[in-house]
Amino acid sequence: MVDENGTETDVKIQRARCHVCNAGFSLLYDFLVPHSKFSVNALAEAAKNYLEEPNSYLSALTAGVAEAAVLFRVIEQVLSNLPTFWMWLSRVLIAKGVTVDELSKENSCPNGSKCRKPGKEKKLHWARSVIRLVPSAFELAGANGISLFSKSKKVVRCKGRT
Repeated sequence: MVDENGTETDVKIQRARCHVCNAGFSLLYDFLVPHSKFSVNALAEAAKNYLEEPNSYLSALTAGVAEAAVLFRVIEQVLSNLPTFWMWLSRVLIAKGVTVDELSKENSCPNGSKCRKPGKEKKLHWARSVIRLVPSAFELAGANGISLFSKSKKVVRCKGRT
């Protein structure tokens, strides 16, 4: 695993087996992203760096994420998982007394004007709004089981569970 400081650490991942269907699965720590060697904090720091400052993928790299392709993939995954996270976050914030006007404020992302893909500019502005509204959005998502950094996969249920 690579943390936000760029330090590589070996992490042992426990494997388990279902007693009902005999399927094997991994028990991941909260700071790990499935199928990635980078920690959640390292990815969050690089994504915030890109969303906050006018720069390219290369200049947004951090000590923890030193490859432009990784940062590009992370931004794409955050943008694809953003609608699910936003729905959850808006319910939580409204329950805590945040007004709808505060939720609808748009903070333009300084890198939005460089987008070639249709719709990506709007999503970058949306992602920056989330970061501005809740600075700990990435950590909050992870603590509530919402993955912003990995592709959402179909959950396979055990045959023995209902």
